[in-house]
Amino acid sequence: MPSDADRCETEKEPEAAILYCTRAIESGRYVKAALAAFHDRRGYAWLAKGEPERAIEEFDTAIGLNPQFAGACAKRGAAYAETSRIDSAFADLDTAIRLDATYAAACNTRGLIYSRSEQYDRAIENFDTALRLYPDYAAAYNNRGYAYAHIGQQRRAIVDYDAAIRLAPGEPKPYHNRGVAYHELGEHDRAIKDYDGAIMLDPTYAYALADRGFAYQDKKEYERALADYAAAIRLKEDEPLFLANRGSAHLAQGRYEEALSDLDAAVRLDPLDARALGLRCRARTVLGQDGALADCYRSLSLSPEVADTLASRGFALLRPRRRAAASRACGGGRAGLRCSARPRSRWRNPAAQGGPAFLAVGAR
Repeated sequence: MPSDADRCETEKEPEAAILYCTRAIESGRYVKAALAAFHDRRGYAWLAKGEPERAIEEFDTAIGLNPQFAGACAKRGAAYAETSRIDSAFADLDTAIRLDATYAAACNTRGLIYSRSEQYDRAIENFDTALRLYPDYAAAYNNRGYAYAHIGQQRRAIVDYDAAIRLAPGEPKPYHNRGVAYHELGEHDRAIKDYDGAIMLDPTYAYALADRGFAYQDKKEYERALADYAAAIRLKEDEPLFLANRGSAHLAQGRYEEALSDLDAAVRLDPLDARALGLRCRARTVLGQDGALADCYRSLSLSPEVADTLASRGFALLRPRRRAAASRACGGGRAGLRCSARPRSRWRNPAAQGGPAFLAVGAR
């Protein structure tokens, strides 16, 4: 029967890993490097559970027991990044690489930090290094693909997602990300197939459900879109994007009361969501409610280029004796008066690169 020490090292489920590592630590049988390894593993489990502060405490202990522990330095760097202590994160990652110049996971994590701060070229450099050190690093392929997607290189991103899927076929995020890339290219059916793959691997993957709804909405398959948005909202009720997208689908079908309900909820959750405000402007206008133009002007003050808001403002102004103003507000011409109510993809969410549990797939 495996010992607690063995299970501490091999258990994938964070809660169980914490239990086995705690037993090993409290057994009194281990010292120095061995004890440091258990604290490191318990820290990684806390990080995977979304508790970076507790993880940092464990990594502190591990490094105190073994100052040459490159892995603990790298993971503490990841935990610091999760708490927005970026300087501390880079310091730890640099230390890890100094201690072990072949440490691919440290380069991958450094790339993630650059990517999340939208420094995509520097992110790609670090992912390139990680892949030179460890060519079968699925997470680095996924993360580099995400960075390429954000500089408009969707086809190159797809090549990286293909590699990530080949190396880690059980990971849902590369399927989701590849679906987003296909969606950005207008290949909706291929996108939906990849979203299906992600959801099959993880039925609770709310963002994949929402993005599949987005693809169905672009295909004007509104009932399917609404079903996916509803499923995503059940899983993550506090995500304003999902509510705004469902509101836009209701708008596209002329269900203005339902749209307004969703858009009200989205704005309550994020009062600075320019797009949700612009869409609510349209719903309020159709329903004859006060506050429509206020929503539009608020939206434009937050983001002057939101196309939905420009259209909605024109629609709100489209009253007797105000048609000329409406046309100007929308940019002029008939095209300006179209209110597409197109949903917004989740593809710019850094979470698509994977949390701690995916940072080190296939690597230390």
